[in-house]
Amino acid sequence: MVNNEYFNTIYDDTYSSTLTYVISKTDNLANVQDIMQDIYMNLYKTIVRKGPSYIKDPKNFVFRLAKAEIYKYYSVKNKVKYLFVSYGEEIENELFISKKIVFDESIIEDELVAEEIWKFISEQKLVVQKIMMLHYGKGLTLKEVAQKLSLNESTVKSNVYRTLDKIRERFGEKDD
Repeated sequence: MVNNEYFNTIYDDTYSSTLTYVISKTDNLANVQDIMQDIYMNLYKTIVRKGPSYIKDPKNFVFRLAKAEIYKYYSVKNKVKYLFVSYGEEIENELFISKKIVFDESIIEDELVAEEIWKFISEQKLVVQKIMMLHYGKGLTLKEVAQKLSLNESTVKSNVYRTLDKIRERFGEKDD
């Protein structure tokens, strides 16, 4: 039982920053859930096998796991394997927070519209998807998003505002 409590404490302390890091480093947001699951599964296995005392600096340990998982996930072997497994399949982008992204109450009134908006965002360039997910999904400021993605803040702002304009244009704003 001590192992579960220790795991939960580390999970609670590191999840948000790890998710932000993984989102900023992936080339397909559909992979984020799998990578996050693998990171925390490996953390749990390590705690069970080697005990809590093995992990001296939990945040650093999880960060190292995240780097290793991202590398492993994008190794050449896995890329080729992924192409064969997914060939011909429609891959859905079901991030755990995708339906909960709130842009403006006047735009999103129900879950169906939210799903359509998420679908629209998932059809945009990867950098736009990352920006929108980090800013609206994770609550990072535009400056923080720019830093995480190594972009100019003005580039991030223009992408956000341009995307919001496209959303408003496509889905319309209702007058109260």
